[in-house]
Amino acid sequence: MRKYFYGIVLIGFLVVVILLYFNYSRTYNVDITKSVYLQNTPTGKQLIRHGSPFYIKGVSGTSYFKALAEIGGNTVRVYDTTNIARVLDEAQHYNLAVIVDIPLPIYGKSYNPYKEESYCVQVQKDVKRFVNTHKNHPALLIWNLGNELNYPLVTKKNNFINTFNALIDVIHLEDPNHLVGTTISGTSRGQTLGIYLHSPNIDVLGFNVFSNLKDLNALNLKISLVTEPIPYYVSEWGINGPWESTENEWKAILELNSTQKGAVYKQRYEDYIQNDDLSLGSLAFYWGTKIEGTPTWFNIFDAAGRKSQTFYDLQALWRISDHAIPLPPQVDGMVLKGKTDQEPIILKPKDTVKAQIRVQDVQDTTLVYKWELYKEGWGNQEWIYETSLNTFQIDEIGKGYTTRFVVPKKAGPYRLFAYVYDTHNNFSTANIPFYVLDDR
Repeated sequence: MRKYFYGIVLIGFLVVVILLYFNYSRTYNVDITKSVYLQNTPTGKQLIRHGSPFYIKGVSGTSYFKALAEIGGNTVRVYDTTNIARVLDEAQHYNLAVIVDIPLPIYGKSYNPYKEESYCVQVQKDVKRFVNTHKNHPALLIWNLGNELNYPLVTKKNNFINTFNALIDVIHLEDPNHLVGTTISGTSRGQTLGIYLHSPNIDVLGFNVFSNLKDLNALNLKISLVTEPIPYYVSEWGINGPWESTENEWKAILELNSTQKGAVYKQRYEDYIQNDDLSLGSLAFYWGTKIEGTPTWFNIFDAAGRKSQTFYDLQALWRISDHAIPLPPQVDGMVLKGKTDQEPIILKPKDTVKAQIRVQDVQDTTLVYKWELYKEGWGNQEWIYETSLNTFQIDEIGKGYTTRFVVPKKAGPYRLFAYVYDTHNNFSTANIPFYVLDDR
């Protein structure tokens, strides 16, 4: 029975390979009059913008465009189209190119609006109207048709695929001067092969990759053995996502401090992006502030616009500065009641405990420290700020890098955050989870 199953799988794989090789060998009719197009080179495809080669060095986010341009970035990807006209104008002011997401519902069996003909007709009208409104803006680079749509690997086109292809055709017809792409979650072979099989008219693929950034080159090399790869770029990359993180005993995710995060960005860019000759470039995630996993997980800026270590590591990677830069405070770690987050920290209600954020230049009297206590949020759910408990007693001897506080009386998971600010508009941060357990 097992041999029979494996035989069917093998035959199916061979069918996919044959279809890819014979029916979907990609060809491009390059029109050099277009403002954005792909050009053949000895090593693959080259992105051309306004007549010159263009390599994407950018970020995903909707703010701090001036800062991005100052450190050598040239592209921003925006997810929200609500204020897209303003975003395009601001990007053009700072000579930035824009990858514009066109939101689409994720394909799934439990929720599939694509099976409704009225929806498919309406979405084509909406996309046509949107593209015609903004297609002539000089900042525009790529139309990104949906984000992580869960494109299916099937042998026959379904209503989702038919609608998706119709939208590609609509955009190409209305705006032949820009590329059309979509983004895939991780390095999914199934989704990638599905697109190769059934959407051959797409121009470019974006891969949202974090821990699996290391697998991207291998995926595309394997595909290149069968057919010409679709040109691609890294549409999101950075530290491991919260869904990939280490967890403690009560499933609280463990977060790197801001200094460690910068080091990860630097290493991953140098190891997997910088020398990838097949890629059109990359977008670091996330250029701004957002709550995902924790209130600080992906933030390259804080809510006040202060810059983290990651900002400066991106600046160094893009080699735009040759002078000394005042870096954020360097964090060596954080301890609570003498323990790090590598150990389970169980505290008793109403106990007074001591916490410390370890900063290398601890004698710098200009540094300012802030401590916050939150009721643990799970996933992307709301984080509850413990306002009645955020009256920390700062250790005067330590000038703020140590603190004491009273443990909450209500049992459950919590997380303590520490922030360090310097006089150069920089910040550093670390946090540590703990559990309050009343063992009476």
